[in-house]
Amino acid sequence: MRKIKYVAYILLASVLLLSSCTTFRSEYFVEGEPYLVQERGQFEKPADPILAEDEVLDGWKLEGTEGLYTDWDQQPEGISRFDAQISKIDSIDFYVGGTLWKSQLISEFANPGTPITAATRDGRAVFIGWYPEGGTAPVTDWTAPADGVLRYDARFSELIYYYLDGKVWMTQRMEDFKYPGEPGTKEIPRGYEFAGWVPVNDYAPYDDWSNVPKGVRRFDALLSQTLFDSGIGSANAMVNLNLSKDFTVLGPVSVEQTYEVVDNEVKIGGVGYKDMLDAAIDLYPDTDLVINIVVDHRNQELSTDIATLDFETAIYTGLAIDIE
Repeated sequence: MRKIKYVAYILLASVLLLSSCTTFRSEYFVEGEPYLVQERGQFEKPADPILAEDEVLDGWKLEGTEGLYTDWDQQPEGISRFDAQISKIDSIDFYVGGTLWKSQLISEFANPGTPITAATRDGRAVFIGWYPEGGTAPVTDWTAPADGVLRYDARFSELIYYYLDGKVWMTQRMEDFKYPGEPGTKEIPRGYEFAGWVPVNDYAPYDDWSNVPKGVRRFDALLSQTLFDSGIGSANAMVNLNLSKDFTVLGPVSVEQTYEVVDNEVKIGGVGYKDMLDAAIDLYPDTDLVINIVVDHRNQELSTDIATLDFETAIYTGLAIDIE
């Protein structure tokens, strides 16, 4: 009986010895690079590796087997190799001028913001929106990307500037180019009239508003001076006007105004420009403006039984002009 026990002990020891000699070593790789090693007694599902923003770990594949490994309670015998199975997540790419500007995960789709370029910084262009690749309308709904669209392009519009008296009067987008209209009377400096829009570095008003002049991104308001020395009372009686339009001098017009002066202070005011213009239109119905009002002052005294009062008479004279 004792002999049998000894034999049983020997067999058990042999089994334990053989078991202790079996190798258990699990090696893990991520994209071919060593990631982790697990020896006997350490086996468990490893922590997920750090991946790129557009990557996700599907699982681990045991070399020589099909599919993903799931039996994490039993370590394979020998030296086993596990490779990370990684999938790419589709991302949304935003391009500016043909260069990748920003990327987003589809799940994080949102308006990426407004890109700044040298042209927008200098005021030569303005950002008009993000367009799906091949699309003709900008994105307005940022709740989800369009089906199958993974690229969006920034679009810009060149600006055309209109200057009045050295200051920006208005701007237009290139694709909206058209006649911008005329400045209001109150916007034009006193003594001038608007005579047209002149392309920069040119000297004539532009008249083809169906096309933008090549290379022109600025127009200046041409202002013609309307108040010049008319020569009234002079020997030559010349009129010097810098009008871009043709005009005709219709003739002189005068308005007389008498007003009271008390203690060297005027108590009744004189005529204004509109009075002169109305008087000119009465004489010449085609009058458009009156230039260079000349004032001739005359003093006179009137006696009464009560006191002597001073009056001053001013005769305002100008030339009526018809602009053709």
